[in-house]
Amino acid sequence: MNKRVFKYVDLFKLLMAVLILLMHLNMFEHVPFGQLLKAATARLGVPYFFAASGFFFAKSLYNDGTLSCERAEVRSKRRKYIRRVATMLLMMEPVNILLRVVEYLLEGAGGKEILISVVRSVIFYPWGALWFLQGCIVAVLIITPFIIRGKEERLIVPALIAYAVLLLLNRCYFLIEGTALGHIAETVVGAVSSMRNGLTVGLPFMLAGVLIAKHWEKLLRRVKAVRLITVVCWLGLIAEAVITEPLAGLDDRGMFVFLIPLIPALFITTATVSVELKMDTVTARNLSTSIFLIHSPAISLVTVFQLILFRSADGGVIKAAAVMAVIAAVIALVYRNKNSKVFRYIT
Repeated sequence: MNKRVFKYVDLFKLLMAVLILLMHLNMFEHVPFGQLLKAATARLGVPYFFAASGFFFAKSLYNDGTLSCERAEVRSKRRKYIRRVATMLLMMEPVNILLRVVEYLLEGAGGKEILISVVRSVIFYPWGALWFLQGCIVAVLIITPFIIRGKEERLIVPALIAYAVLLLLNRCYFLIEGTALGHIAETVVGAVSSMRNGLTVGLPFMLAGVLIAKHWEKLLRRVKAVRLITVVCWLGLIAEAVITEPLAGLDDRGMFVFLIPLIPALFITTATVSVELKMDTVTARNLSTSIFLIHSPAISLVTVFQLILFRSADGGVIKAAAVMAVIAAVIALVYRNKNSKVFRYIT
């Protein structure tokens, strides 16, 4: 595969990282049609990242639709991938936990409440962007044995079922609201914080990336059709967001039916842009990872200072500017020490 065509994937990932940052700073609430704009843009970010991770994990494993390496090589690649992702998770999670605990203390939360929140975060839903890292590990552990046996397609139905369950506990909760199943859904989401994880989100979208890598040569012959599918599904997502916006939902309400066809089509579209791009996009790739990982602790840090100085954690443009300044300072510090081992993992 020609790496040049993936430059637009790097640029799109950077755009998504910035949009996710703006979403977590509640900036979409300050613009007309903000909820719709958020659904049509920032909500694509994490599923797209999962698809990209699956694709780049698997792209060197296949040749014209068949596994082109030994099983031991696949397992070795899995070990290296998990080691890298787990290192990022273990580096960032203590920082996130510390800052969140300080936030809770300043807000007057009790020790038992804080302990439960920390345990829930570590086990079920790591704070900030870290649930994505946990999800990547879970998904790759599920998918790799099927890659080795050449049975990746057998995971499609289980992955779709997992995603369908997630939809009922997320955007499509209105379908079971007021029923016994709806009460169970409320209890489950309340207990685990979020049902977005490696099984319900990581598996469907990372599997999509793996299947794209497996069938890459065939897909290249259908790029025009895929681009049309991208446009149609994006419009479908917008229509879905408009229709379901006034209806009841759970969790972040950020998972949509149309994400399932849109994300694979969107990844293929961005990966096959034919316009030559002379600029090097490695920096864009590193920036997207850095912003994605750093933005949550940066928001927590600014919130802590707000609580100390003003007894309030209210957001706004000033808070957004402060968070961006912190992110810029951290990224500048990391990039200044490119030879450090930390740089290899955080970018």
